[in-house]
Formats: sequence, structure tokens, C-alpha cells
Amino acid sequence: MLSPSKFVALAILLTVLPIAPVLSLHETDHRYDVMGYILGADGQAIPGVTVVGHVGDENMGSGRSDSNGYYRFRAHLHDSDVGRELRLSTAQYEGTVRVSLTPGDKTTARKHFVNFVDGKLVEGELQGQGGMSTAMVVGGAGAALLLVGVFSVRHLQRTRRRRQRAEQKAVRAQNRSSSKRRKRKNRGR
Repeated sequence: MLSPSKFVALAILLTVLPIAPVLSLHETDHRYDVMGYILGADGQAIPGVTVVGHVGDENMGSGRSDSNGYYRFRAHLHDSDVGRELRLSTAQYEGTVRVSLTPGDKTTARKHFVNFVDGKLVEGELQGQGGMSTAMVVGGAGAALLLVGVFSVRHLQRTRRRRQRAEQKAVRAQNRSSSKRRKRKNRGR
């Protein structure tokens, strides 16, 4: 059972830490995060665009751009995939980049920033664009509040049931002791 102070700590932790997209269960050195923005010629975000990644004929994953044009997906790649072509495509755009990672490195996160700006593929982090979208942060905070709410309701329900059981137990004990007193009193007559 979580105490009220632990609930507050959990709420703060879940609100402060952004909730990342669902993480793959791959080993760290097999994770290859592809992320970036889909932007028009005017630099404005294009939401709702699905980006699909392929290495050879194999689908590596996909991500959909949010209201800020940010997309992200996690691919499962190995050290042996270094230098292979990673083909990224949308309904309107397509481009290729080379898988870039340090073979043997099992600790550094493998991230590849690939953007589509006015239909052209642009590698690297874009100036003025954050690595995590506002929608992800807001969504993470909302998820955290939802979790805290669920835990709070469950905590209150358990506490109420325990109180009810304790009250029922006390009433039964009182009834038993009253019954014993009556029996003793009746014996004495």
C-alpha cells in the first residue's frame, strides 16, 4: 500500500519525467531510434504523416508525425547493419540514409535524426526544433496524472474496505462480549 506521501512523490516523478514512446524490448545495442520532423517549405509542421523505414526488403518500423511534425520509431538493427541503406518513405516523400552506429558500443543510445523539409531529406537535428515534441511531454504528463488518479482511487477503495472490515470486526466482537454477558447474567438467575 502506498502512503499519501508516496502518492505525491509518484505524481511528481511521473509529471516531471516525460513518458517516452513505448520502448522495444531489444537489447540496448540493437535499438536504433529514427526521429525527425516533417516540415513544409515554409518550415511549418505537417502533422499526421506516417514515416516507414526499410532496410532491404525488411520493414524496420514506422512513426506518425504529431502536431509539431515530430515522428519517431525504433528499429531493431545490429552492428552488422552499419553502412546499410535505410530507406524512409511517406505517402509523398522518399529518401535513403546510411545506418550510422559504432559497432561494439553497448551503452550509447543509437539515434539517427532524419527530417523531411519541403520534401527533401535532411539529416541531423534541426536548429530551433527540440528532440521531444510538446505533444509527447503533454501526453506524458496526462498519463502520469491518470496513473496517479488510478492509484489514488485504488488506495482510497482499499482504505475504505479495511475500515469497513475493522468496524464489522469490532461490532462482532462487541456482540460476542454482550452475548457472553447476557449468558452469565442468565446463569446467575
